[in-house]
Amino acid sequence: MASDENTTDNHDEPGLPDELVRALRAEERPLDLLTARVDREIRARAATQFSRRRERRPALAAAAAVLVAVTAGWFVAIGPGPELRDDFDGSGRVDIADVLALARSGQASAAEIDALAMRIVALDNGEES
Repeated sequence: MASDENTTDNHDEPGLPDELVRALRAEERPLDLLTARVDREIRARAATQFSRRRERRPALAAAAAVLVAVTAGWFVAIGPGPELRDDFDGSGRVDIADVLALARSGQASAAEIDALAMRIVALDNGEES
């Protein structure tokens, strides 16, 4: 096959003159997917969206603060249940280990320790039949 004297085989476009390939490559640039107009529109929409979020944050924080205050007030008002007042070992439940913890603490009389033990091991759970 005869080759044209103005072409070489050292580029990706076989059969095109080198001068044309050089000129085309000089004009080659990446394709702009985001034009300036599209970029401005995206920025404007993002600014609108994020400004709405900032407006909601104080209201959300205030609602959360009120909820925490009401919950804390409720717990303070009702106090721990009678069974948790007797949780001397901090296990989250009242059992015979609490009687032992109270006895070891030396802060209660023998009558108080016996009364706690009787409440804990009572078969009827303190209900009258």
